[in-house]
Amino acid sequence: KAAPLLQHALTLRPDSATALFQVSALEVGQGRLEEARTGFEKLVARWPDFAEAHVQLATVYARLHQTKESERERKIVADLNENARVKGPQPEAIP
Repeated sequence: KAAPLLQHALTLRPDSATALFQVSALEVGQGRLEEARTGFEKLVARWPDFAEAHVQLATVYARLHQTKESERERKIVADLNENARVKGPQPEAIP
């Protein structure tokens, strides 16, 4: 039941990282991996520090048997986590 509402949110706010993330996550749950890959790739291109989008993209790549791409995303996540650890606690900010 959430799919039409999420799509509507994305239509209303096409620049919303939150809406695109949720739509892409729903697509993963529905087994629509290519569509999810496209959404997560858009997210990380626009918001390269959005760690959870990189995590999800790594998972999608792994499920699509794109090992090199999955490993690249996992490395990005590790780097983002290390940078966050060095900086210390920061307020949560969803792009």
